Amino acid sequence: MVMRHVGVILKLGGVLALLGSIILIIFAYALLAYPIEKICSPTTNKCEFISKSPEVLGSLINPYLLVTSLLLIAGGVGIFRFALWYQYKNANHATHENDRG
Repeated sequence: MVMRHVGVILKLGGVLALLGSIILIIFAYALLAYPIEKICSPTTNKCEFISKSPEVLGSLINPYLLVTSLLLIAGGVGIFRFALWYQYKNANHATHENDRG
């Protein structure tokens, strides 16, 4: 029932992967354009990492954004590959049915 719309599912996978790629590029831009400074306290031996980016980009520099972008890319590619596999399987199945009949 859902698989009648394989073309839409293909496009959805492409859009998800593209969205994840855009987020990853923004993350990389924020890391490369603005340095991260390491400030260590001599008394506690703890270090703190501070980005010199503007507030908007500073909030984007966190591990959760990186994980989210990688999951979007992987999910989009997975959906895309599944839809292509399903399309190929159905095309082969229809060809074999026509050969028999």
